[in-house]
Amino acid sequence: AEDEDFSQAGAMVRRVLSPNEREHLAANIAGHMRQVTSQPIKERALALWQKVDGNLAASIATSLGMEVEARAAAGTAG
Repeated sequence: AEDEDFSQAGAMVRRVLSPNEREHLAANIAGHMRQVTSQPIKERALALWQKVDGNLAASIATSLGMEVEARAAAGTAG
């Protein structure tokens, strides 16, 4: 997928959702991802969330006990 494919979703996360709503979104995503048994699938899903928003991906990764790339932890969109 092209990075441009994620720009609207990233803008929504950063500009529309409140910090509390972002926390709820990350928790909801992580809750669903916990049900996935394949680690490579989890890693690919997390990589897609990194393209949406780095901070969101970092929050999801932390909740799952996974690591994210440095650029995601810095909060870049992708």
